[in-house]
Amino acid sequence: MEHERSQAIARANETMLRGANAQLERDADRAGTPDSSLAWLLCECAEDCGGSVSMTFDEWEAVHRYEARFTVAPGHEAPAVERVLDRFDRYIVVEKFPLRTPAAE
Repeated sequence: MEHERSQAIARANETMLRGANAQLERDADRAGTPDSSLAWLLCECAEDCGGSVSMTFDEWEAVHRYEARFTVAPGHEAPAVERVLDRFDRYIVVEKFPLRTPAAE
């Protein structure tokens, strides 16, 4: 039961960070920043580390076409809740395992 609660908290953190990065992208669009320019975005790791990753908004958008995929700083992978899909010098793409639902009693 504790593991499922931890997974849910991790997913909530990651979703919040994804939303913050989406706002950064909207702000960059309003400022006229090209999507191909490097930007500092928040690490979307389960720990809400406060770190950042350097990537373009084109790269960020490609990852986030899939709901369960996130971008994290190197070394911030969490094998208990996700699998690594791709590693780059500046960031790592992870895919979250489906959240488990409590078994019916």
